[in-house]
Amino acid sequence: MTGDQKCAHLRDRLMEAFVSEVDAHPTAFSQFLIALQLVLYPTQEVVLAGRNYRDSRLQEMVAATRMRFYPQTTVMLRTDALKERMTTLAPFTESQEPIQGVPAAYVCESFACRAPVTEPTVLALQLDSAYQELRRRK
Repeated sequence: MTGDQKCAHLRDRLMEAFVSEVDAHPTAFSQFLIALQLVLYPTQEVVLAGRNYRDSRLQEMVAATRMRFYPQTTVMLRTDALKERMTTLAPFTESQEPIQGVPAAYVCESFACRAPVTEPTVLALQLDSAYQELRRRK
């Protein structure tokens, strides 16, 4: 999610430490298996960039990301209030801003992003398309 190699190394060590327990009792480790899926298969990141979380267009974009279940997708919100923390957590989001003051959505894969969109309906189509591409590569 962040692209931070130090975190990735720690994640890998954690996975190795628990692999035998997970293998022996998979139903007891459902969240761990979800995390493993995020490691083993391609993922996508969606950054919703807006000035204020209360903006109705930004809320519509949030709703568009919740319309379907995208298990390989992480949605991140980048508002003026969260900008510095988001850039620290996920540096690839630094340049992702609203477009001419209008909330924008950036659909990314492995931190490489498609052209931003500003319409919730276009975002929904882009998410469906990106998810189908991920499924084909599994």
